[in-house]
Amino acid sequence: MENQHVNEAFQLASLIRKHIEGTLNDSERQQLDTWLGAGADNRKLFEKMTREGDFDAYEQSFLNVDTVGALERFKSHYPLTDRPNRRLRPRVWLAAAAILVFLSAGLGWFYLIPRQEAAQSLASRYGDDIPAGGDRATLTLSDGRIVELNTDKEGVVIGDDLTYNDGTSLVEVSGNNNVQSPIELTLTTPRGGQYQTTLSDGTKVWLNAGSSLKYPLHFSGAQRTVVLEGEAYFDVSHNAKQPFIVRVNGTQISVLGTQFNVNAYNELTTTLVEGSVKITNASGQQLLKPGEEARIGQNITIHPADIDKVIAWKDGYFYFKSDHIEDIMDQLARWYDVEVKYDGHSFGKRYNGRIRREVNLSKVLDMLTYLSGAQFAVSGRQITVTFN
Repeated sequence: MENQHVNEAFQLASLIRKHIEGTLNDSERQQLDTWLGAGADNRKLFEKMTREGDFDAYEQSFLNVDTVGALERFKSHYPLTDRPNRRLRPRVWLAAAAILVFLSAGLGWFYLIPRQEAAQSLASRYGDDIPAGGDRATLTLSDGRIVELNTDKEGVVIGDDLTYNDGTSLVEVSGNNNVQSPIELTLTTPRGGQYQTTLSDGTKVWLNAGSSLKYPLHFSGAQRTVVLEGEAYFDVSHNAKQPFIVRVNGTQISVLGTQFNVNAYNELTTTLVEGSVKITNASGQQLLKPGEEARIGQNITIHPADIDKVIAWKDGYFYFKSDHIEDIMDQLARWYDVEVKYDGHSFGKRYNGRIRREVNLSKVLDMLTYLSGAQFAVSGRQITVTFN
């Protein structure tokens, strides 16, 4: 539902911008007219927005902030007078218009970051700029071969031979299901990389940055076992006769067919989206229900899960919700392949935000500067965070 609201809000802002620029096509004009005809409040909002300035070409990013906080921060950054003929600068007009759109819709999302200026002014503001990570990984075969996977592809499919997910041949593999000498594969993503794989049983796995997954070319025996380091999202093919096992950090996660996320970067957590899983380690075992999260240390504790936040990385987003700046920077460090240094203390403050992972580092830092008030400097592959 949240993604739907975000998409609707962005679509509305885009339609109004195109109306001001005079670039609406017939279909878009019809959509805008439908929205205008839906109520008097929509027409008043539209008239208020179109009385001021023009939109430049802007790229979209969304910040999850509370509605009152958004207005107050906007006023503090851009105090407005009551003069009727006062024209706002383009950047200020965009922010004002966007706040009106999203807050009037009751969404509480803030829209910003101009496309033309971002590459130059944001990069110079923080120092160097770093592009987002992407589809990068290596596949290591048990015979010692290491294959650099194509960055233009999103994933690999395991069958009699290895192919990319579009059917393109990857590498020939000779072997069979002989349990005495099974062929094993290790998919490894670097910092700044991600990749997908479809296993021989049809199970789909999304591997996050700085992670690895070890699995056989063909599953045999009573179980389907894989070994994980880092973070992955699993969509397991159901097979009641052959349970699927994930081994990670001395813990075993057992499933028949389900969707779940495993994060072993720091504290080991398993979050269940649908189906059921059994968590087993030296302290005992626990069953998870959909919407629950297991935090696994010396003991296994069960907590309600924020599914949207947990799987945001798989869907292409950073999603921060009551997160400390150190936790946020850990995510950025893996995705942009950077080191982080701190000057001062954050005093335990927590922040909310949401932005696509495909943007340059400078755009994420612009969001964090707005939310936290911290200062950021980028030099090479190092970010320095300074607290006021």
